[in-house]
Amino acid sequence: MKIIGKNSVSTALRWLFLFLAVVTTLLFTYEMLGFGIAYYNLNSGNSLWAETFYAGHSIDWGGQVVTHPKEMFFRFLLPFSQQQLVTGSFTVTTFVYQVIGGLFLPAFCYFGYRIFRNISSDRLFTLDMICWMKRFSLLNIIFFMLVNLCYMVFVGKFSGKMLFDASLYLMMGVMVYFVALFFKKGYDLQNEQDL
Repeated sequence: MKIIGKNSVSTALRWLFLFLAVVTTLLFTYEMLGFGIAYYNLNSGNSLWAETFYAGHSIDWGGQVVTHPKEMFFRFLLPFSQQQLVTGSFTVTTFVYQVIGGLFLPAFCYFGYRIFRNISSDRLFTLDMICWMKRFSLLNIIFFMLVNLCYMVFVGKFSGKMLFDASLYLMMGVMVYFVALFFKKGYDLQNEQDL
């Protein structure tokens, strides 16, 4: 089986990335709905879908019930099941990190889909490919900066571990940018030969 071109591994990866983009978008939307409903229930005293989107002072965390009168916890279940989707402290910090990660992952998968869609085509060096590779690199660099900025704002101190973990996205962004420049050179050479 071929690696690039039509009916190749890149075609399978293209559809995998599209599937993951759709699934992660749906999960992010569901999670944001959960935060909205849990916040509404806490502030209004209602119990709208309270079993699915729980928020309160106690939580079942890894088989242990944790109760803290000064801290709020949340737990969102997958639809029509008892399987937890996400559990944590119900704070602004958690919400911001969930939004950043929840927006990043579908974008990451969609950009991957667009890149592999171009790799699956007959012409490898195209302006569309170069454009999506640059967007992908920019997405990773922005994610790196946002995660570290949020950590310093919410935690109030520098973390070498956080910097190291997030720097993987920075390195990936920089490497993909250089690959995009390489593809630009290939595009220019391809156009010269077509003339």
